[in-house]
Amino acid sequence: MMPKYLNVMWSADADFSSVHNVHAQISALLSNVDHCFLQGASRPEVASLFGQRVVFCNYAKSIVKGHGWRRLLASYHARIFMRQVSLEDHAHLIVDGIGCLRFLGHVLMNRPSLKAVVIFHGETRLSNADIKLAVRLAAQLKFIAVSVALAKSLEAQLGALVQAIPSVVTVDKIYSSTAALQGLGLSSEFTYVAVVGRLVSSKGVDYLLEAWAQAKMPPSYRLVYVGDGEMKVSLQARCEALALQQSVIFLGRVERAASWLRAFDWLVLPSLAEGQGLVVQEAVSAGVPVLCSDLPVFIEQLGTAGVYFAAGDVAELAIVLRGLSEMSAVMSSAQQCAALCLEEQRDYFVTSYCEVFN
Repeated sequence: MMPKYLNVMWSADADFSSVHNVHAQISALLSNVDHCFLQGASRPEVASLFGQRVVFCNYAKSIVKGHGWRRLLASYHARIFMRQVSLEDHAHLIVDGIGCLRFLGHVLMNRPSLKAVVIFHGETRLSNADIKLAVRLAAQLKFIAVSVALAKSLEAQLGALVQAIPSVVTVDKIYSSTAALQGLGLSSEFTYVAVVGRLVSSKGVDYLLEAWAQAKMPPSYRLVYVGDGEMKVSLQARCEALALQQSVIFLGRVERAASWLRAFDWLVLPSLAEGQGLVVQEAVSAGVPVLCSDLPVFIEQLGTAGVYFAAGDVAELAIVLRGLSEMSAVMSSAQQCAALCLEEQRDYFVTSYCEVFN
C-alpha cells in the first residue's frame, strides 16, 4: 500500500499564496495526499489548488501559537487535531515551517513512527524551545529550506543538516501588458515601478517610500504598492505627508498578482529579510526586470544580472530609482532570465523532492 501523506500548512489566507503554490507542486509529485490548514477559512483559490481533500481547522491564533498558559493545553489540542484530520491514516507529514512544527510537536511525540518533512520558506529565528524540539524529534524529521542562504542560516541554529531545494513558481496565466493595465485600472501613459507583497516592515516598504521621495522621479513615473498588511495605513499617511499622492498608488491585495505583472515596467524588492523571494521568478517569467536589495538570497538567484542596492539604505535606493530612465528594461529582463535558468531549477526541484520522499 502506498504511504499516505498529510500536508499541514499554517494558513489558508491569501498572504500565504506563494507558499500554497510550492506545497501544491510538491503534493503533485506524490500520490495519496490530504491537506489541512491550521488557520483561515476556505477560499476558491485554495480549493482549485488542493482539490476536495482539504480540512480547514480554523484554529484561533492563540491556540496555534500556544502562548503563555495555553502551552499547557498543547497535548489536548494535539488530540483534537489528530481526530479532526484522521491522523491514524497517515504515515508522513509535509510541514510548513517551524510554526506548524511547534503545533505538531505533541502529535509527533505520540506517534514515533510518523515521519515529517519540514519546509522552511522564510527567514526564521529559532528559539531554544524550537531547537530542543527538533533535537528530541530528530529521528522523525527532515529539514528543507527554499534557498542555500536560508539553509546555511538554519543549519547554524539547528546543528543539523538542512537541504536546500529552491522553489520554482508556476504561473498558469500571464496577461499581456495592455490587458494587465486595463484589468488593474492603470493608464498606459506612465512608467510603473511596483512592489508586490505584504505591507510589513520586513519587506522594506517604508524606506522604499522615503527613497521614492528623495529620488524626485520624473512626472511620468508611478510607484505602485500591490498588497495589504499592517503598515498600509501608516504608509498612506506618510505618502500624504510627503505630498506624493500623485505619484504613488496603493492597489491593495490583488488575487493571483503574478498574472498581472506585465502592467509594470520594473519590480522593486526592498526586503530586509527573505527566505527565497519567489516574486523574483514571477517577475522574470513575465519579462519584468527586478531591482533588489542586496540580500544573499537575491544574489543567489540573479548573480551579476541583478540590479542591487544596500538593504535599508534610502539614499542608495534613491540613486538606483533615479537611474531607471537610463536603463534598458528589456535588456535587464533578458539578462535576469538567463541568470535564473528556470527550466534547470524546475528539474532540480522535481528530482530532489522525489528523492526526499523516496
